Amino acid sequence: MTLQRLRHQMENDVDYLRWRARTHHQSDLELMSHFSDMADSYRRLVPEDQRAKFEEVIERYRAQLT
Repeated sequence: MTLQRLRHQMENDVDYLRWRARTHHQSDLELMSHFSDMADSYRRLVPEDQRAKFEEVIERYRAQLT
């Protein structure tokens, strides 16, 4: 999977996490826990040579959620 495709998929997943947090009245801690689990899963999909670049994407979304 390309980095661009992973970034787009992660954007969709983050939107879903936000929706779920709102509709299920999850705490910020629960939201961040789900995000961390999701980010770990994405890290396994990213080729080693592109991980540093993808970490920037992860940190950008983490900042949006806090």
